[in-house]
Amino acid sequence: MAKVLKNGLVYLHIPKTGGNWLTDILERQDLITGEIGHKHATYDALISECLPEAGTLPVRLTGYFCVVRHPLRWYESWFKYQTARGWKTWGKAGKPHRWHVMTEMNRNKAVDFNDFMQLVNRNTPGFVHQLYGSYTNGSNAVILKNESIAQDFTALCERSRLGIDQKAVLSAPPLGVSPRMEISWDRDVLRETIENEAPAFKRYGYERP
Repeated sequence: MAKVLKNGLVYLHIPKTGGNWLTDILERQDLITGEIGHKHATYDALISECLPEAGTLPVRLTGYFCVVRHPLRWYESWFKYQTARGWKTWGKAGKPHRWHVMTEMNRNKAVDFNDFMQLVNRNTPGFVHQLYGSYTNGSNAVILKNESIAQDFTALCERSRLGIDQKAVLSAPPLGVSPRMEISWDRDVLRETIENEAPAFKRYGYERP
């Protein structure tokens, strides 16, 4: 379920961007006042299906925020995560009641990372840009970065006048980190991926390797 904070901000949880850590922080800091929709609900999904639920919340929705990460690191994290779990299937295409934002990635399965990325570039090119956009396009969401998530979140809380224990947040250890695995990009695969994700590098302020 998407988390609704005491000041009406909604946390939109993009998979593999540090959401377990942030959700744990929200719970520990007692900032959550309600939940709506699916855990990984996109902005469009909330608007089209879940806003009636908002009427039952004790606060009025005031805005959205989400976390992104470097596009290449996102693919590496997803591969590690799925490899460790035997390539779990997410949702099912054509079945609205089994919706999941990661359903498109179900067809990209491989033992080798570069084989996986070749499938991504062929079947779902620019997936990360599209994934992030499904949360940020139209929502005017405040965008935090996984690479500086603790600092970005404390800054958001300060701007939003959400009282938190900043020291506890800034010192909180990582949570839900993908398994350790050596990743080595094939040069051609890397070049194609960077080209496909060019809009994500530009939109979210990441330098292209």
